[in-house]
Amino acid sequence: MTLSSFHLLISPPMEDPLPLFPALRRDLIGNHENKLRLMNSAELVLLFTVLGDPKRHSPATIAAAAAILNTLISYYVFLHNEAVDRYLILQDTLTKDSLAHFWRQMMDSNVVGILLHISFIHTNLIETNFASILTLLRFKRTAVLDIPTRLTQSLLQIIHTTLTPVADQIDTPHRSRSPTSLILNTLSLTTYLSNNNLDQQLVLFPTLLRALCAETRPIFAVLRAQYSTAYYNTFLTSHNTPEYLHTPQNSSLLCRLLAAAAHLLAGAPALARHAVAARLHAVPRPLLFVVFSLIRHRDMELRLVASHFVIVYTNNLDQAESPEVAVTHEKLVPVLTDAIDSYYAGPRRTELTPLGLLNSLARLEDAYTLTLSKYGLISKLEWIITACYAVVEGSTKTPAYSKGDAFRHLSDCFQLLATLCTTNEEHRMETVKIAGPDGAVSNQKDLKHILKRILRLHLENLRAVQAGKWGDSVHSDTLLATCELTLHAVGLLKALSRSVSLLRTFFVDLDVCGIVVEVLKMDLQTKLATVRNELLISEGKLFAERGQASEGFIDGEKTCKAENGTIETESITTGFPWGQDHPDGFSSVPFHILERNKEAALLIKNDALIKSVLLGFVANSVLDYSSIRVTLLSLDIFNLLNEFVKKAIAVSESACTRYGMAEDEFRGLNEVYKLNSLSAIGNILYNENSTNSINTSPMGSAGRRPSIGSVSINSRAHRDTIANKVNLHMIFKLCDQPRSLQVQEQAFNILRNLSSNSPVFAARIVQSYRAYPQGKGTFLEFCTRKMQEHLGESQAQPLAADPVHSRIIVAITFLMVHFAASSDQMQNSIVQYEPLMRALRDILSAGGAEAKLAVVWVVINLTWNENPTISNRSPSVGNVLQDDDEMDGKDEDCYTSEEGGDDGFAPQFLRPLNSRTLRARCLKLVLYGFDAGIDALASGFVSRNGGVSIDLHGRSKVALAQLKLGLGPERGLR
Repeated sequence: MTLSSFHLLISPPMEDPLPLFPALRRDLIGNHENKLRLMNSAELVLLFTVLGDPKRHSPATIAAAAAILNTLISYYVFLHNEAVDRYLILQDTLTKDSLAHFWRQMMDSNVVGILLHISFIHTNLIETNFASILTLLRFKRTAVLDIPTRLTQSLLQIIHTTLTPVADQIDTPHRSRSPTSLILNTLSLTTYLSNNNLDQQLVLFPTLLRALCAETRPIFAVLRAQYSTAYYNTFLTSHNTPEYLHTPQNSSLLCRLLAAAAHLLAGAPALARHAVAARLHAVPRPLLFVVFSLIRHRDMELRLVASHFVIVYTNNLDQAESPEVAVTHEKLVPVLTDAIDSYYAGPRRTELTPLGLLNSLARLEDAYTLTLSKYGLISKLEWIITACYAVVEGSTKTPAYSKGDAFRHLSDCFQLLATLCTTNEEHRMETVKIAGPDGAVSNQKDLKHILKRILRLHLENLRAVQAGKWGDSVHSDTLLATCELTLHAVGLLKALSRSVSLLRTFFVDLDVCGIVVEVLKMDLQTKLATVRNELLISEGKLFAERGQASEGFIDGEKTCKAENGTIETESITTGFPWGQDHPDGFSSVPFHILERNKEAALLIKNDALIKSVLLGFVANSVLDYSSIRVTLLSLDIFNLLNEFVKKAIAVSESACTRYGMAEDEFRGLNEVYKLNSLSAIGNILYNENSTNSINTSPMGSAGRRPSIGSVSINSRAHRDTIANKVNLHMIFKLCDQPRSLQVQEQAFNILRNLSSNSPVFAARIVQSYRAYPQGKGTFLEFCTRKMQEHLGESQAQPLAADPVHSRIIVAITFLMVHFAASSDQMQNSIVQYEPLMRALRDILSAGGAEAKLAVVWVVINLTWNENPTISNRSPSVGNVLQDDDEMDGKDEDCYTSEEGGDDGFAPQFLRPLNSRTLRARCLKLVLYGFDAGIDALASGFVSRNGGVSIDLHGRSKVALAQLKLGLGPERGLR
């Protein structure tokens, strides 16, 4: 029989095409060429036609057709994995075309929906159909089983029915049975259930627990005979772990039961709360005892899945009330570290890996790096990195892993190294010494080469997407893999950039600034959003051609309608999609549209994550002591950062596209964009040459000394060029952003750093706020209002208040420090504004130590006298901080060009104030009680662990001395 005769399947005279299927199956057995021909045949759709209408054909026909489809699916996945391993180099045109055609036909026909639908009708096909569904789910990185509520009920009923006999064995003391592939596949399928329909999934958990208890009861009996009752009662808090040395009767069944239970615990918060009802052990204690005994088992899969269950279980406990959480994590670290050598010695294909589990632990435990550092983990990671990189580069003739696994292992290594290097300088120094595949540190094979190569590969892929070379399954899977690898590689770069030494050495040799900036400039979101819109328009047209109204994608974000070639609102499913138009509940929308949509959304998300981390790397790398700062500035990084902030603000203020991401996730990423961009801008403005010491040198021609805590850029002209690019109106808006305290903090820090450049910029801030459309009152009033707002929050709940409130108070107060250092008239304006003075006085009594120190510095600046021999009644000059009502209605610039003075201010009067003398300012300070508040600090108990810090104590004495001197002999301090 030839494959061309396949068209007879739908010939009207042939009611039952069963006779054709045996011959067709024989043609496929062992004949890869015939499989490829059928996969690439235009008549392949006829196979899906038969399977898509199971009620028309006999059960035998459906079974035979399903068997053919399952054969093709298995062969397709095999070819796909081979193609990924060969990096898309497919010389065989037939193979490449067959892969693309078969994937599109499967997607257009909604193959997963067909197989599930058939299983609901013909239960005898559940076993083979579930196996094929699992094959597709396992190889596809974006796969998750997401189906509508009414179909979830049918699937969960099948799962429950399949597992019930296993659970019922709990009352059978002696049994000898092997699990069927149906049971194993059903349990594996459970791990792909999405987080939707949690209330329905909840019914599975008790059955899973009963099945686990039934399967582990013989193990528990052995353990109870081996360990004492006293140990059994305390094993959760004991640093010793029970150990089961024998092989479980059905280890494969036990692994899948544990994996399914852990999946439901991890993926469903509501379900997790149910599972750990009350405080702790809703999971039976005997079961926990058995699971803990398996984390050291010699069966690697069993060890990993038991460790995963323990991690998920402890993650759902209240760490403050559950002392066993920290102890459990300490037990798991050596277990997983010991597993590294044997696991990565050769190719393994398991969902869980030792490094992956160590990374999941890192997200749970704050003191995690201290535990990890005991086990020499970096040296273990070194040989994995070099072996995997050799596979990726194709430089080894005997690869230890497939390329897909090599990508995954490299990602895990970089993620773990980033965790280790974030807070530990010794780990950073050890990490940068990692050798390349040749075993020796060199310019060609060391960590610098590996990281730079990964970034280049990612950039090449982004360029390919921009050029429209994206869409086939093999390419998109490879791109997703490289995105994940790049994300963790740049995470490591960010962690390493926290080292002053490496910013001056390692990163100079690494030379990735150009790549980083180009990746940040690449607008992948717009390109892929365009692709998604085109696909959604196609979906809308498809419905229109059928005379149907598009109801959108089930479990998506919003309804999608295509009108005049544009999309009103977007929608994207988070898993395998089902529509409402089909009577049996699955979608008639071409599946390749939905799958590519989902992949595009995931790529956009990964790209956003990579950029957010790179912005953090830039923030660390633009400080004055960084040797790559000048390179980044020469690449116009400042303007790029401004653009990121502008876009982030626009997203915050409008209901714009979310690219398929959940609302909280999308908004969270947007906040990270803002925070890291603002942090980088602030760091560019930061001055390492500023001093926290009293300046006893001459203050300059205008009588002003440098203020503390901020910025000088390499040259004055360069500094001013950068500082002039700051969009002050944008910063003002962010200072008052209600949703994010962290954004407010970063925005005020930018003003703090900018104002310390020179009095010109302090004046510019004040003037710019006058022109700010949303501004209320003067800039001093705005700062006072924000200071009072955050001070009130801190005082209302001193223990529960967000510490960011205190940091914002510090930023605003230091902004006042710089203002008080800029001109006499600014000083006078500060002391004349009573609400501000009272707020500063409140900080002296109720603020944190750093905020108190900032207030003391304000007083020092307000009472500074460069030449004490000059009368303190001499007039001041340079009034630049006047309120509008104090300027006789004039709206003039408060500063001139820098030609007017060395500090950038012209000595011009706008209107004399009543309190223009140093003594008058000192009297105001005494009036508001600053003398008493500072005296308490100056005479306070000096201690590192309590009382007053040495710095605060010393500065307070200086402030008191200056205040006394400023008052003069007529009225000294008591």
